[in-house]
Amino acid sequence: MVDIINYEKKKQGVTEDDIEHKATLEEQCKFASQNVFKKQKDLQKLKKDYDEDLNRYTELTNKFEILLGQKRQYEGVFDKTQKDLLDQNEKITRAKKNLTTKLNAIKTQKLNLNEDNVHLVQMRFDIENNKNKTLLSALT
Repeated sequence: MVDIINYEKKKQGVTEDDIEHKATLEEQCKFASQNVFKKQKDLQKLKKDYDEDLNRYTELTNKFEILLGQKRQYEGVFDKTQKDLLDQNEKITRAKKNLTTKLNAIKTQKLNLNEDNVHLVQMRFDIENNKNKTLLSALT
């Protein structure tokens, strides 16, 4: 039967070398197809990795922009707080100066500085009240 097939092939002009060459080419084609398939899978994996990396990059960029905005906001709050602190320090300085002036005026007028003196009690109340207002405004 094999002789019949070989005879038929020879009759068609196909030699044994042609058959071997065909088998070699088919094997090479099979390996090339497998290689192409493997390369396609690798390419798909690389595309997937690229998309994931791009998504991560976009997410991190968005988070960075949010954090940058928060940083600017906090810097603004910090600057305002520093300005308020300086303003409060100026008010404290003026209050101390006013207190010193009033105490000197009291000393020069030789007023009664007894604890029972209504004016002295009222002045101390006013001083404490102003101090509390100043501290409360500094905290807000």
